[in-house]
Amino acid sequence: MDGAQQNKSPPHLRSAAAWIRMPGKHSASFTPCVPSQSRRKFRPSLMKTLLIMRHAKSSWDQAGQTDHERPLNPRGQRAAPRMGTLLRDEQLVPDQIISSTACRARETVEALVSTSGFCGTLQWEDALYLAAPDVYRTFLQQLGSEPQRVMVVGHNPGLEDLILELTGRHETMPTAALAQLTLPIDNWEELDFLQNADLAGHWQPRNLSPESST
Repeated sequence: MDGAQQNKSPPHLRSAAAWIRMPGKHSASFTPCVPSQSRRKFRPSLMKTLLIMRHAKSSWDQAGQTDHERPLNPRGQRAAPRMGTLLRDEQLVPDQIISSTACRARETVEALVSTSGFCGTLQWEDALYLAAPDVYRTFLQQLGSEPQRVMVVGHNPGLEDLILELTGRHETMPTAALAQLTLPIDNWEELDFLQNADLAGHWQPRNLSPESST
């Protein structure tokens, strides 16, 4: 990608393929990973899908490391790609991922991308580190009508609180857990805490069949 093309897009967006090629970089332009003529065109519908995922299990082994810098531990490194395979098998690969910039969240997203076939937009937001539900809502409301299926990757207790605000249900979100919500909206700017979303799916790595890891 040449420099002129790179500067056309907001600095916090990057295609999945470009981001994987440049580990450690958190900003660049959006580039489709398939030819534009074959890329799926988004059309508004009367329902949006929100995928909510907590980062995979992280390590506490390195003394002096800040919480933001903690990487995944071996258990998390196994769980995250399994959840990416689940997304692929359940045909839930998102059009866009909005993630915390914490190391454990970034590594979780990288694993998801590598196994799910994701080729949409990655959006990294410092504000999602240990964020409250209203912070997630703010970013989602800025998406407009285009993306049909969006994933947020972040931390507890904010994610459990977000599910509660949207569905009226308390769902436990251990590390690497994934919740699928269907929202009765046709534009993300309509998203609000009305507790009218439907919890359509809830998965944890420990409950997946062995086939889900292949």
